Amino acid sequence: MSTTVHVIARARVKPGMEDTAREAIQELTDFCRASEPALQTYEFYLDESGKELVAIETYRDADGVLAHNTDGHNERFFQAVEITGVEFFGPVTDELMRTWRGWGLNPVLHQRVGGFAR
Repeated sequence: MSTTVHVIARARVKPGMEDTAREAIQELTDFCRASEPALQTYEFYLDESGKELVAIETYRDADGVLAHNTDGHNERFFQAVEITGVEFFGPVTDELMRTWRGWGLNPVLHQRVGGFAR
């Protein structure tokens, strides 16, 4: 059974924070690439308006997701955006779900039922 967890997080860029959001994304990307070996994919996409952001993330396991979400390096990013939703794909822990619910969000959990990855 795979322990891989995929995450799709959605956020809205706060008014007047467009440049800060882009800078924070680059800072996050650099930090995570250097210090989070459990984070395998980390990509951000903005819609045409530049206001709606989607992050696509892949982690080796649920512990990697939890470490990413609780180590405090996201502070500047959260000043510039408001998280509007998150979906987890794969096995996650109760602790991870409690963490996100504690932030006032209701994560959607999807369990793998088939397929493959190369």
